[in-house]
Amino acid sequence: MTAIELLLKYPKATEVVKAWFLEKMIESFTDPEADDTFNKYLRETGMSNERMSTVITLNPRALFDVFDENKIYIEVVPSKSPEEELWAFSTTFGESYNTNFLSRKSAETAAIEEAFSLLEALL
Repeated sequence: MTAIELLLKYPKATEVVKAWFLEKMIESFTDPEADDTFNKYLRETGMSNERMSTVITLNPRALFDVFDENKIYIEVVPSKSPEEELWAFSTTFGESYNTNFLSRKSAETAAIEEAFSLLEALL
């Protein structure tokens, strides 16, 4: 599933994720000379699905903090076998692992999709 499809499939979770990133972006502006006009503008315009899609595609682990704050914990681990170069992930409390991913990033991407689904169900 592409990042944009993920955002469209889980609209309530998407709003939480976008709001979290928007607030972090606003917090990063530390110019004491700036007034609240720019921050108000950012809040009114929000974060587009396209921009959020880019974040997810380029760096899926950037979302881990969002999910942590919502009590959905992601763990990505290498295969327990040294002969295999596979990756696995679990969400929430490591109760079960989804395995056989060929790279860490592919495991992270799959974990993000599962976390979106879990967050959507919580909302």
